[in-house]
Amino acid sequence: MNVSGEPEIVDLDEGLAFCRDHDVPLFLADLDSPERVKGSFAIVQADEEGMRLLREGHIPARLFRYLTGGWEIDLSDYQPSNYPVADVPEEVEELAPDADLFRLRLLEWLDG
Repeated sequence: MNVSGEPEIVDLDEGLAFCRDHDVPLFLADLDSPERVKGSFAIVQADEEGMRLLREGHIPARLFRYLTGGWEIDLSDYQPSNYPVADVPEEVEELAPDADLFRLRLLEWLDG
C-alpha cells in the first residue's frame, strides 16, 4: 500500500490515512493486535473475477488459500513483501487443511 515509487506503508495509522486519502473502500485490520508482526500489509483484489493476491504481507502467501475459508484466491502473480513475513510455526501450519481451526490457531499465535 503506497503510491508507486514511494516506500511501503507498514504502520496501521498511516495505512488507514492512505485508504481515506485514496478512496480505498476497505482496510482489514486487527485493532486489538499487540503488533507482534510488523511489515507490509497484504493487498488482495476482490472483484467479479474473484480474489487475487497483489502483494504479500505479514502472512506467507501460500497460507492465503486456507485463510479465505475455501474461497479460491489467485496466488500466481503477486509482489513479495519487502519485509520478512511471519515465521508461522510448523504446528500451526499443519492445521492448514482445516481452515477454521487453522485461522483460529494462527490468530492465537499472532496475538501471542
